[in-house]
Amino acid sequence: MCKTLILLFWLALAATAAAAQNDFSESKPYRPRELQLTPEEQKKLDRKKSKEDRKTASEPTVDLVETIRIPVFVEDSKGVPLRELRQSDFKVFVDGAEREIKSFEKGKTARRFLLVVDSSPSIAFEKKTLRGAALAMIGALRPDDLMRLAKFDLNLYFLTEMTGDRPLLEKKAGKLRADEGTAIYDSIRKISREYLRAETEPPIVLLLTDGIDTISEKADYASSLAALEKTGAVVFPFYFDSYDFITKNRAASGSKNGPGSLQGNYVGTTEQESRLGRTYLQDVADLSGGIVYTINDFEKVETKDFDGVFERLEPQYYLAIEQRVTSRRNERRQLTVRVARPNLKVRARGSFVTGED
Repeated sequence: MCKTLILLFWLALAATAAAAQNDFSESKPYRPRELQLTPEEQKKLDRKKSKEDRKTASEPTVDLVETIRIPVFVEDSKGVPLRELRQSDFKVFVDGAEREIKSFEKGKTARRFLLVVDSSPSIAFEKKTLRGAALAMIGALRPDDLMRLAKFDLNLYFLTEMTGDRPLLEKKAGKLRADEGTAIYDSIRKISREYLRAETEPPIVLLLTDGIDTISEKADYASSLAALEKTGAVVFPFYFDSYDFITKNRAASGSKNGPGSLQGNYVGTTEQESRLGRTYLQDVADLSGGIVYTINDFEKVETKDFDGVFERLEPQYYLAIEQRVTSRRNERRQLTVRVARPNLKVRARGSFVTGED
């Protein structure tokens, strides 16, 4: 009898816990993954950290309050956005501790996008594929949407200002061509520091790339993500598996050469580099609250392929909290947004970073 009562007690406790878990839905915090570094890369990282520690120790302390803006996406189990929630339905947790929500806004009808296109050899096999994908995304815009177009290879280039001029965007996209090298880490760092952080309300970033970096010098995997975490911008990577594309084309032709102008073996076209690129884009999405969308057939992509996707790119809510900062050192905080309703899909930035660059 005693054993039976104990068993019933634990079953009841488990049922109560399960019921409690079903009372709300919440986003996932972002935790940086452990990178597999070579001994030389680890030494370089250790030297950099030591230098930062000495710099921080010699500088005066700070005492300020930063406003942390949190775009939030809430959908039901079928992926339909929920727009009728109130501030009282939300809670925000930083490193597990609840924080007061200082402001609450609902998403805006007019949307602003920054489309960043990878024009490196590893993705731009043929001019028509690169141009076609960018043009298809521009074609999916609503009449009142605004967009700014940029591209990157060795460097980052802004091709337009923020505009609703569809013919201008199409003209600039129609001139995209393949260039040499891929500095995606440097480009994300530059976009974050020189553009997104200057925006009170950063645009939604659409990143068309395979995620492979071949030549960045000013930033690496981790530092580029940290720079992005400081902006509060949501990034949606549109991923193309360049390695798979090259492999299939080489097999079909019976040649070791790649398609189009991509000949021979290039940095950025191995299976290991491809996996790292995909992992990087997943981290970009996870920390910012975005989603990685995969373009399966880069050569045949059309505007209709983006119509349903573009309807899910605008956050339904914007929350804000305050964070006290007492150190100049970069400090990462885990962030969770909870909604007081069960069985929902909640996405928000999974972390934020305070401190100086």
